[in-house]
Amino acid sequence: MLMRLILIEGLPGTGKSSLAGDLCDHLNSLGLSGTWHREEAIDHTVIDKPLRQTASQPGYAARCIEAWQRFTPDGEFMVLEGCLFQTTLRFLIEYGHPEEELRAYLHALGAVFNRFESSLIYLHQPNDGADLVNLMADRKGADIVNKIAQYTSQTPYAVTRGLTGYAAIASLYSRYRDHCDLAVDDFDFPVLRLDSTSTDYLQMRAAAIKWLETLG
Repeated sequence: MLMRLILIEGLPGTGKSSLAGDLCDHLNSLGLSGTWHREEAIDHTVIDKPLRQTASQPGYAARCIEAWQRFTPDGEFMVLEGCLFQTTLRFLIEYGHPEEELRAYLHALGAVFNRFESSLIYLHQPNDGADLVNLMADRKGADIVNKIAQYTSQTPYAVTRGLTGYAAIASLYSRYRDHCDLAVDDFDFPVLRLDSTSTDYLQMRAAAIKWLETLG
């Protein structure tokens, strides 16, 4: 039996961590052995901190592909949040890596995920511009979003476009979201899209659990 790999993706504030933790707890309660790995973990099982620290350097996409190819999980399932897109694709965009590197990274993922019983829960954020930033602030808090704005304003993506503050967030994350949308449409393994603008988290959680159950 193939190991079940559950990927959870979405923009900051869409509920990735909450959902990942809840799904892991649910599967554990069913007697399945498995773990949840946070995207920011220093010793992340795929995209660890030493690798993330090379994101500004040439060849980051190739190094991420190699990390996925080395990936050998344990247990009956594993929940991974943020490492499919957030600490890979987003970094490639914000550091101005060539488009062909983004495409090469996404193209290589198919062979990786065929090794497992893979599925993706994508917390889609349809808003643009100020609405995108406002929703992020509502979910993560103004202080966190101000820190994100400060960080984003210093990225090559923002600097080369003369963007600062919330305008930098809106532009970068809208483009990142659009790349995620296209990638998700091309995946040939099961994908559940959930509208992350919903205020009913329990309903979203229930929908994710029900969907996983239909996959067997």
